[in-house]
Amino acid sequence: MIILALLIQVGLQCDLLCCTLDSLDDFYTEGNVLYEISLEDKLKLRKDRERFSKEMTKNLVICVEHHRQIIRVVKDVERISGTGLFILFVGGGLILCSSLFPLSVVKIGSIEFIMLLFYLICMLTVQFLYCWLGNEIIFKSSLILQSAFNTPWIGCNVKFQKILLVFMMKTSKPMSILTGGLFTMSVPVFVSILRTTYSYFTLLKNIQ
Repeated sequence: MIILALLIQVGLQCDLLCCTLDSLDDFYTEGNVLYEISLEDKLKLRKDRERFSKEMTKNLVICVEHHRQIIRVVKDVERISGTGLFILFVGGGLILCSSLFPLSVVKIGSIEFIMLLFYLICMLTVQFLYCWLGNEIIFKSSLILQSAFNTPWIGCNVKFQKILLVFMMKTSKPMSILTGGLFTMSVPVFVSILRTTYSYFTLLKNIQ
């Protein structure tokens, strides 16, 4: 449950970062914290290009640090739970396959059938939750690049533009959760697990 909560948090932080970048000129920085600026002050700030560039640069630096911290959480999740998630998906796939076979031979509506069906649904739900959240991280982190481009870089100086360029290069590759260092946790992977499980199940049926 803790890992699921962390995955949800990563997705929410990506949303927050995108919102901040999309409205970067709506904030000013004080003590490494972003505060909303009034419309009147915003218009005044726009008239002074050098001061505007300075404020936007400080805001962008905070966003860059925010992005770095999100990546750090992703790496921590991989390090802590990578092996466990790998066992969950690989072992879970084998268990699903071995459960499908008896499910196909027991009487429909019997207690044994209901228990096996409930177990399969629980296993699939857990695997799908992890894959769906992993997919959300890939999707939401891919939007950061576009949000970075939406910043008011045209009205800023070269220093801001250079920092933004480096940041955009770093955000060009979406974040993802690797399980066991072998495959990315995503919906396509979940579909692949289902297909592989069904293939083995079909093989067992044919052998029978």
